[in-house]
Amino acid sequence: MTLFARKQPRELPDPVAETAARVWLDLRRHSLKSLVVTGCRGGEGATTLAEALARVAQQIDGRRVLLIDANPIAPDLSSRLAQGADREDPAARITIAPGITLCPGLAAGSVLPPDAELTRFQDQAQKAHDLLIWDSRAISLSLDTRRLIGLVGLVVLVTQSDVTRADHLAAAMNEIAALSARPLAVIRNRAGRTPFSISAVQD
Repeated sequence: MTLFARKQPRELPDPVAETAARVWLDLRRHSLKSLVVTGCRGGEGATTLAEALARVAQQIDGRRVLLIDANPIAPDLSSRLAQGADREDPAARITIAPGITLCPGLAAGSVLPPDAELTRFQDQAQKAHDLLIWDSRAISLSLDTRRLIGLVGLVVLVTQSDVTRADHLAAAMNEIAALSARPLAVIRNRAGRTPFSISAVQD
């Protein structure tokens, strides 16, 4: 296992952190150990929200969080938090803040590992962390994301006012239902205005 620390923690804009805190206070009612954060079409802010949720879960409840970059096509989370990280070593770990660790190397090549390997990874990771947050590619763009949602079973879906149409959202919700997964929250990112408002949190 490779462990190294990121030198300077990144500060999130206040509106993003505040929304993530409100979302987390709703999500913590569930027995959360692992969840997928994804968008409908891409470019909706799912990666930003995944990072923010990790930070507030640690700050509010002291959770030991593992942030997992599960987007082999566009690894924005790793690029943002740990440039130059080894993306071909699933054991690589980067401390990005106290109590928050990044796994940048789950996806070698252009696809996620097979289901059995993902399940083993999740089982092992949960022994060392209280919460796993998987940052994935938009559900409409990736079979890998659908596989991951089917395995993890809990989803936070991010939409954006200037990107996501009503039919996009309906299609994503139908996909999640077809995978027998549960959408815990739908978050609307209001582009160009106050970012991230809570559209709905599922009971």
